Amino acid sequence: MGNQLGATRCHYATDLPVCGCLLAFRHSRESVAECASSCFGVWAIYLNSELYKDTLERARKMKRLYFIRHGQSELNKQKILAGHTDTPLTAKGRSQARAAGKNAHGLAIDCIVSSPLSRAHETAHIVAQEIGFPADTIILNPLVIERTYGELEGTPWDTESHIDDLDGVETLAAVLARAHETLTFVSSLPYENILIASHGTFGLALQAAIQGEQTFQDVDGIPNAEVIRFIPTFSFESEHPVAF
Repeated sequence: MGNQLGATRCHYATDLPVCGCLLAFRHSRESVAECASSCFGVWAIYLNSELYKDTLERARKMKRLYFIRHGQSELNKQKILAGHTDTPLTAKGRSQARAAGKNAHGLAIDCIVSSPLSRAHETAHIVAQEIGFPADTIILNPLVIERTYGELEGTPWDTESHIDDLDGVETLAAVLARAHETLTFVSSLPYENILIASHGTFGLALQAAIQGEQTFQDVDGIPNAEVIRFIPTFSFESEHPVAF
């Protein structure tokens, strides 16, 4: 279905129509029919339409799940693999987080869940300040921590390397399992608009879990400090159906 990252990303599109096909459609105002004709399957929902009533009803009942990867860190700047290594935000990273917070006004965020690593937690704290959210209520949850890279942490990042079988490296299957656990956790929370502040690889895993994918690729696909709304697929055939 084209760009897999784009398939479930929707930037602040509370005013739908929403096309989940490609990032190019993220600010689309095209009709449902035009959107659907651009996709391999119907990915459009139009809140004021009589079309797709079942999908619309399910969409109304779902929580809104937003995701932000931390702002630029010192190791990001050096293109060094961080994983569980704690590395602070750069000045640019803090500025990115402030901008993300300003852009998140209007999303009615009522819960923030953060990785305990400082680059994600500080990003969550900055966003919270910008949107007037009580930072002392941010939930730190190790489920949303970055993938562990073992001895590779502190080395240059190489997206072409096949590392899944290396000692000390968390497998993609294990990261994906954490993503499913995260969705279960999120679905249990008594909130409707939840922001997860986390990391690039975990974000890809979470996106794959929402899509019902059985695996994912560890590539550099999620930008720093950009609030993204993950839109679940509406399949009832997934082995791990989305619970929100």
